[in-house]
Amino acid sequence: MELVVYINDEKDFSVLEPLLSRMKLRFERKNNVNAINESSATQEKVESARAQLLQMLKEGVDVSSYGDPVAWQKEARRYY
Repeated sequence: MELVVYINDEKDFSVLEPLLSRMKLRFERKNNVNAINESSATQEKVESARAQLLQMLKEGVDVSSYGDPVAWQKEARRYY
């Protein structure tokens, strides 16, 4: 079994390292800049999407172009 943990803070790793050693678990320390950059890029996309959704919520939705909902409902039910 393999578990991958990304730790950004050196202090957190210094706390975790003795615990892993005491549990006799094998671990590797890598400075993987690509993984950190990918994680940051993903986080930036999520934040961007969140900001867009919040802006849409703030502005509201223009329902004037949807037409008459009662007429639509009658038309949709006509076939059943």
